[in-house]
Amino acid sequence: MATFFVGGGLPRVDDVRDVFARARDLRERGVPIEPGEEALLRQVTWCMLQLQHDQEEGELHQALARMAALVLAIIEDDDFSIPAGCQLRGRVPLEALAIQVQRQLDQQDMQLAAAMGIQGIEVRGAADLDALAARLPRSADLDRALRGARNHLREGERLLAAQRDPARAARHRERLAEAYDRAARLLARLLAVPSERDHPVVRAHVLRRELKRIEVDALGVERLTEDEQARRTRELLKWADQDLGERLDDANKAALAEQLKAVAQEQEGDAGSSWFFDQD
Repeated sequence: MATFFVGGGLPRVDDVRDVFARARDLRERGVPIEPGEEALLRQVTWCMLQLQHDQEEGELHQALARMAALVLAIIEDDDFSIPAGCQLRGRVPLEALAIQVQRQLDQQDMQLAAAMGIQGIEVRGAADLDALAARLPRSADLDRALRGARNHLREGERLLAAQRDPARAARHRERLAEAYDRAARLLARLLAVPSERDHPVVRAHVLRRELKRIEVDALGVERLTEDEQARRTRELLKWADQDLGERLDDANKAALAEQLKAVAQEQEGDAGSSWFFDQD
């Protein structure tokens, strides 16, 4: 599913602190989450906790962090889910998948960076899209992206200019900046992978998804969900209540790993059936 996410658009995850923080945010906002998604996020986090401090700058830790970011993005995406029962047997296959995903996303990031540099794509406001439209190679997909992003960014800028609450204006400004970045990456994605070399389903989804996220970020919209969804999310992500304290050392990580294992066994009812903890 990493193919469907424009490079650089995943939430930033550097270590388990970020995973726990974003999991708490999901729970507090009541974003609906499927059991399979929660299980995979917990499992990737457990793998991250197994690495010693001196390994945290290595490719494996970075790959697991990127994998966690991908799972978080899937949770927030209305079009994707990880159904229960999709399993990898043991830690090694999960780490191998994380490495594969990391390399795929790195390649995509390089493609986008090259396209942005060659075409001079930079978006700092809706007006920049007018200048880009005048000189970029045109196509039906690019026209749709330019038109949709420009409309959303203009409306977001109008709402921000009318905002009188300084705290809300600051938050909206941050979200609008994310929308600018997302618009630039979308244009780069459409140019870096022309339609004749792109899978039509992937291309159509990327265009639709990114325009939707640009709109949400530009308008500063918060996702609203039903009380039942919030309750279910709190149940599934109850491990996210963990206070990580000031320091995260190997002892703390070991305690967190045991907590995740206990939650997994409680939810699955049978520790012997857990593929993730079926290891030495």
